Amino acid sequence: MIARQANVSLRALIPAVLFALSAPGGVHAYDFPQAAYKETKELTLEILKKYPPSGYFYLGVGRSPAPVLALLKEISPAGAAELPYSAGNRQSVTDALTRRRLDAHFDRFFPAPGKLGNRKILLFDFTETGRGLDAADQELRAYLARRRIAAEVVPLALHSSRDGSADVLKILFGRRGSGVEIIPLKEKYPYLRMVLINTQLKPVAEYASYSPELLDTGALKPSREYAAFREDLRRRLSGDHDFKKRLEEVLGAAGANCRESAGRVLKMPR
Repeated sequence: MIARQANVSLRALIPAVLFALSAPGGVHAYDFPQAAYKETKELTLEILKKYPPSGYFYLGVGRSPAPVLALLKEISPAGAAELPYSAGNRQSVTDALTRRRLDAHFDRFFPAPGKLGNRKILLFDFTETGRGLDAADQELRAYLARRRIAAEVVPLALHSSRDGSADVLKILFGRRGSGVEIIPLKEKYPYLRMVLINTQLKPVAEYASYSPELLDTGALKPSREYAAFREDLRRRLSGDHDFKKRLEEVLGAAGANCRESAGRVLKMPR
């Protein structure tokens, strides 16, 4: 029995050990393993191809998709933002006080209509069950209706499992007549998936987790880890000539306007 428990404990430590070994210069909250960086770039390019910045505003839900959102912010600073939000065990907000808090929170973090333009909202999150993304999608749509903001929301699940298990997500969103876009991570982005499952990069999100039952939105402040992570990301991108070339091709294929409106990375010194 003791040997079995020890074996289980060792297996549980493997992701953390791999993370520590791959982190340059020691382990800190903002360390970004090279393998995770590589797969984050690939996933971001896939998102840009399918949902070009000329047609979409990228809104990441909570802390889970932090590295992908950070890279999208570097590419399109005016076209990406975090929506701090945690659904917990609920699927909808019911009492008046929590509703007022949530509306004030969305007022703060949802892009102004002038900033959004005619673009759709790509509401994306790293998911295992899809319940958190589903709850955020419902609350955001309800908020837009109350504020009479005409914006189309496209939920995107960065799904942890294989293609087949994504049927659960389709059923979940289909119950209320909403579709969901899905990018499976297990086969194409295994290392990034492992890091996200083990929440190793949650500390690099710009804001902490937010629940309207517990906090007013004014209590949320940008984290120090986020600032340090963005600096590290910019350092890596400045010398990443292959990524710049591929990014230029993706943005160019999406049209001249797209390349002009998104391409901060391309302006970094080569």
